Amino acid sequence: MRDCSLEIVQVDTYSPSGRPGSSTISYIKTTITDPNSATNATANCNIEWDGLTKGEMPYDTALECTPVQDGLWEFEVLRADPGDSERPSISNFILRFTRMTNGGNLYVGSVTLSQQRSGPPESTPVRVTPKEIGNRAVLKEEYTPVVVVPE
Repeated sequence: MRDCSLEIVQVDTYSPSGRPGSSTISYIKTTITDPNSATNATANCNIEWDGLTKGEMPYDTALECTPVQDGLWEFEVLRADPGDSERPSISNFILRFTRMTNGGNLYVGSVTLSQQRSGPPESTPVRVTPKEIGNRAVLKEEYTPVVVVPE
C-alpha cells in the first residue's frame, strides 16, 4: 500500500423532516478524487435510505462509486458515535473509501465528518441548514478538499 492522499471535494446530505406528504428518503452524496492518479480518478459516491417508513440504515454496507478509468472506488458509511442507535445523523458520520486500481494497488482510508457542537458556527466544516421539509448538511467550500486518512 503506498502513502497517498485521497481527497473529498464535495459532501451533500439530506434528512427528511417526517412531515406528512414529504419525502422519506435520506441521502449522502460525496465526490472523492485521487490527486496522484495520472488519469481522471474522481468518483461520485452516493447512498440513499428510507429510515422513516422502512427503518433502513446507511451503515456498514460497501457500495461502488461511479466508474473511473483506472480502477474503481467503493465507500461505506460508518457510525461516528457507536452508541448512535437512533435515526442516523447526516452531520456526524465516518466515510471509509477503498480505491482499487487496474494495476492491483489497494488504498483504504476514512474521514470523520461532523458538525462541531462547540465553538463558533464558522469553525465547523459542516453546515447544517434546517428547513421545514428536512435538514441538509454540506461540506463548506473553505474546508475542501478534505484529506482522507489512510488506514
